[in-house]
Amino acid sequence: MVNGLDPSREIYPNAPLQLVACEVAYALVPGADISSARDVLYEHLGDRYPLPGPSPASLTVTVGAGGPMPQLAQGFRFLNLERTQSVAVSPASIILESSRYHRFEDLLDQAVAAVEALGAGVRIAATSRIGLRYIDEVSLNALPDRSFDGYFTDSVLAPGMPVTDVGGPQEFLTTSRFVVGPDRSTVMRTGVLTTPVVTPDGPLAIARRTEPPFFLVDIDSSWQAAAETSPLPFDPPVMADVLRSLHTPVRALFENSITDKLRNDVLRKEMTA
Repeated sequence: MVNGLDPSREIYPNAPLQLVACEVAYALVPGADISSARDVLYEHLGDRYPLPGPSPASLTVTVGAGGPMPQLAQGFRFLNLERTQSVAVSPASIILESSRYHRFEDLLDQAVAAVEALGAGVRIAATSRIGLRYIDEVSLNALPDRSFDGYFTDSVLAPGMPVTDVGGPQEFLTTSRFVVGPDRSTVMRTGVLTTPVVTPDGPLAIARRTEPPFFLVDIDSSWQAAAETSPLPFDPPVMADVLRSLHTPVRALFENSITDKLRNDVLRKEMTA
């Protein structure tokens, strides 16, 4: 085990991951301008993310003579040539997204590099939230039996059981929240849906469009400063340690929601287009 990660853990060649995101939310120092970091960040990361992308936007509030005035502050985004990875920066956060994910260590290295580059371009006072989100979508048509039964554990399938005189739901979604450490929580959403959570019309290219109906496993693991605790410094090693701790419950919850039948019949098969 290295920092809580097992380097020999199984990596599924046909994992149903549609999107993985890493977010670091922060507060800028007074007077800092996020646009000043654009050229510095591109200088550091342009080899990996050479393409400009659609700008993320965040709502900020300034106080003027007439009281609070909301303003839409623009950020910037860069993508790789395949449009499968992006880094998006706004006045409130930096977010890395991937629609072609391989393993956590790669994402961690990219996140550390992005945070270092951003810190070199703009002064940031503190970090208020660090999060990891993994979105898996398994289409019914991708399952050999054309049924979700047997591929997912009974605990996540239970809300879809038919009700006497009513029948089974066409769609269902359940949410569970776990407290996994100081200021750390993990939210898991599971269920059968007919509208994809990850839109193919976003800035990233999605390798496989999800055909409805599909089974969703959406896990959001985060650290967030509570009212009675201090925020974290905007520091790459500190952020990396938190991300490692957040990855552990993501892996555990996903593995606990699936069966060996899904592993053998789908996940361990070589990925096909």
